[in-house]
Amino acid sequence: MNQQPWLASCLLVMAMLSPTQGKADDNDEHHHGHESGSLEIGLSNSLVYIPGEQNFAYGLHVHGLYTFAETPFALGLGYEFIAGEHVHQTIGPMFCYRPTDPLNLCASPGAIFEEDNVALSVHVETTYEFELKGVHWGPTLGFAYNAEATHISLGIHTGLQF
Repeated sequence: MNQQPWLASCLLVMAMLSPTQGKADDNDEHHHGHESGSLEIGLSNSLVYIPGEQNFAYGLHVHGLYTFAETPFALGLGYEFIAGEHVHQTIGPMFCYRPTDPLNLCASPGAIFEEDNVALSVHVETTYEFELKGVHWGPTLGFAYNAEATHISLGIHTGLQF
């Protein structure tokens, strides 16, 4: 199967869905509102590599995270959809830690749904966030494992904080 049109389509979708609001001012705040606790709704568009299938696919990750006031910790719920020959859908709780302000590390045990099968999985990801006009965005790298397969994803994260 020729992957070039599929890869070009994924990259085009990722570029279209990432924020394009211009250059950030030097005066932009970078605290991400963690002093009083906050809710983030995030979306990541990714190019996913599935080693067992030696195949690339499009991945969409959506999450809601609550960052606890005055802490680097967040808790939430995440959902991942991977298109391709075999559709993968995963849902699970997310546990995140921000060791420095732009760096975010998350782990998510969950359930993966593929065709008629349901299995346990673990997903870990890291995101390096920038804030631009109130929107968080930046590169994200993820890895997921279950008894049947693994996948690696590289994409663009966008998030709105409330």
